[in-house]
Amino acid sequence: MKSLSLTLLLSALASPALAQDLVPQTFRINDLKTNGDACPQGSTTINISEDKEAFTVNFSQFYVQKGPGAEPGDKRKFCRAVFDTEQDANWEYAVLAVNVRGFVQLDDKVVATQELQFGTRGIEYTAQKQFWGPTVEDYVHGEQIAFGNGRWSGCKPKAADRVKDFVVKSTASLTGGGKNASGLMTVDSIDGALVQSYELVWRQCGDKKAKFLATCQVTGNNGRTVFVKGMGRDESRANQKAYQHLQERCAKVGPNFGACDQSLAQCSVMKF
Repeated sequence: MKSLSLTLLLSALASPALAQDLVPQTFRINDLKTNGDACPQGSTTINISEDKEAFTVNFSQFYVQKGPGAEPGDKRKFCRAVFDTEQDANWEYAVLAVNVRGFVQLDDKVVATQELQFGTRGIEYTAQKQFWGPTVEDYVHGEQIAFGNGRWSGCKPKAADRVKDFVVKSTASLTGGGKNASGLMTVDSIDGALVQSYELVWRQCGDKKAKFLATCQVTGNNGRTVFVKGMGRDESRANQKAYQHLQERCAKVGPNFGACDQSLAQCSVMKF
C-alpha cells in the first residue's frame, strides 16, 4: 500500500541566517497516538523538515473504495491522530491554510467526500471537499483561514506548558452510483502520498520588530486552489518565501489542475 502523508508547513525566510529570528531554533514532534480503521497501529510516521517549515505525517493504509470486490466497510474510513508539538520558549504558531493532495477515481454518479478537522487545543477548524464521478485525477485543493481567525498555539515559558496536543481527524467516504458502481479515493500517483499541507505562521512573543506575511493563491481547473504563505522582515523577502513555497506546491500538482506557477499567482502582503 502506498503512503498517505500529512504535511504541515511553517513559513520562514529562504536563507537560514535571515530566518533565524522568524522561526524557533528547536521544533519537535512527540508522542504520536492514532486510532481508526484508516491508520492501524504502526502505520503512521512523522518527519520534520530540516528548515522547520514542514512536518509530514505519513499514513500507509488510508484509502476508501466501493464496487465489485470491495468490503462493505471500505466505503468509509476514519483516522484520529494526536501528537505533541514543542518549540523553544516564547514561540507560537497558527494555521493559516491547508492544501490537500491525493487521487480519486469515480464511476458516474459516485460521490467522494473528504473531511478534515484539526486544531492545537481540540478541534478548531473543519475543511470539506467533494468530488463527483465520472472522474480520474490526481487532485489538489486548498482552504484558507483569515489571519484574524487563526488561533495561536500559545506562548509559555516552561517546557511542559509549551507542549500542545495537535489533533487531526480525517474521514473519507464514497456514496451514490448504485451497488455496482466503483470508486476509489487514495494516495496520488505523483509521490505516493495523500498529503495534507498546513501553512503556518510563527511569531516570537514580545518581538516588536516589523514582520510581513505574504499570501498567494493559484486557481486551476474546476476551481481547484493552492494557497501558500511566506514571512519576512520586509515585503520583498516575504514575497520571495511565498513564491518558493508556491514553486514547491506547483511541482506536485497533477495535469488535471492546469497551469500552476508564479505568473498566475494572486498575492497580497500584510504587516503584523
